[in-house]
Amino acid sequence: MRERVYDGDMYAFDRLPDTYWMATAGAPQDDEASHLENDIRADVAIIGGGYAGLSAAHRLTSRHGMSACVLEAGACIGWGASGMNAGFVSMGGEKLELADMVRRVGEDETRRYWRSQVEAVDELSAFMASDGSDCEPVGDGNLCVAHHPSVVPALAELADTLNRRFGVAAEFVHRDRFREEVHGGPEAWGGLNLRPGLAMHPLRLARMHAKRARAGGARIFTATEIVDWRREGKSHRLVTAGGASIVAPRVLVATNGYMPNDLAPAVAYRGLPAISSIIVTQAYGDRELDARGFRTLTPIYNSRGLLSYYRRLPDGRILFGGRGDTRGTPDAAQSQARATLAILRRVLPAFADAEIAFTWRGLVCLTARRTLALGRDPDDPTVAFAFGCHGSGTATMPWAGRLVADILAGAATESDVPALLRGLPKKLPPSNAALRWGLRAAYALYAVRDGLHV
Repeated sequence: MRERVYDGDMYAFDRLPDTYWMATAGAPQDDEASHLENDIRADVAIIGGGYAGLSAAHRLTSRHGMSACVLEAGACIGWGASGMNAGFVSMGGEKLELADMVRRVGEDETRRYWRSQVEAVDELSAFMASDGSDCEPVGDGNLCVAHHPSVVPALAELADTLNRRFGVAAEFVHRDRFREEVHGGPEAWGGLNLRPGLAMHPLRLARMHAKRARAGGARIFTATEIVDWRREGKSHRLVTAGGASIVAPRVLVATNGYMPNDLAPAVAYRGLPAISSIIVTQAYGDRELDARGFRTLTPIYNSRGLLSYYRRLPDGRILFGGRGDTRGTPDAAQSQARATLAILRRVLPAFADAEIAFTWRGLVCLTARRTLALGRDPDDPTVAFAFGCHGSGTATMPWAGRLVADILAGAATESDVPALLRGLPKKLPPSNAALRWGLRAAYALYAVRDGLHV
């Protein structure tokens, strides 16, 4: 196995994910798996079978008449973040304060960014409504809960600024109403609701994207890890672990946090994978959930630096997640799951009896500039990329996949990408050990800041 940032357990591509989503959606059907056994050619080779890669494949075939081949290392569609996330549909792709956005790209470009994200959520909602597949869309917005009274003024001001200057439907929900309509507890001091937004079943959504891409003529291969990439004249040859090759004049890198740093120099050490840990509890009845004060299906995250995110699932369970460990070993996964359960009980003390029914983890992708990276390799315009959605990619990454497909087809240029997201971010230290230690240091700093409420 090639050298990775974390323990090899994080990259067990041959193992089906053992998640709540897999348990409720069912194992992949035989017609969903196709392993590449022979050399093939395509107009565009897409590395990564998640939301971005699948949306790009559909766009290339249906809109631009190009042949597209999707290469997914995992054993099934939805193996990575697209099938293992918490199912939040939000405006995202960045982890920047609003003032930092304006300082970086100006108010007009910041407004352009927010418009693109409203569009992304609206398009995804329309897509989910267009098919008979049940992605279980629920909720109205995304709620950021003030975990401490000191956070309330800033969230209220942000709601006002987003509404007045940037055209975002933001509403501040005051403490009493929040506790009546959302949930109570020691970390519920009001909240900011951003619309549009909702929650859904992410694995079913990933399968919807794959179904549409196949219907449009794209070829999708699972269990197809790329282990070598070289130029041959005007084409790229991508070699799989099984020895088969894909030859294509254009390549899209859409692997997010799972891209090895020794495969593609253009994106090497441009993204920092971070582990997220998710648990799902036993099921509660609707009346019991209401009586305990958890009354909404709208997804929630808190205002801590080391944030938690959680939601009431349609079947009465509670999903709760947060940042994971920094090793990736099986033992670390179990320890982190227990720590995540302890945080759930602290945030929602009415659920002190909560137990873990399902637990899993996966990788999100961060960048040095704290935004999504979208565009083309400046040294080779036949290579495009879309990565770094910072854990908020269910709507952003399909939108990004469509846009980067248009760029590869010559129907759009990089000027069509909002400036906040355009081009490659700065390189991180070229050492996996340094990345892990840097992440640990950042977590320690956030923990101190959270403790001081600053």
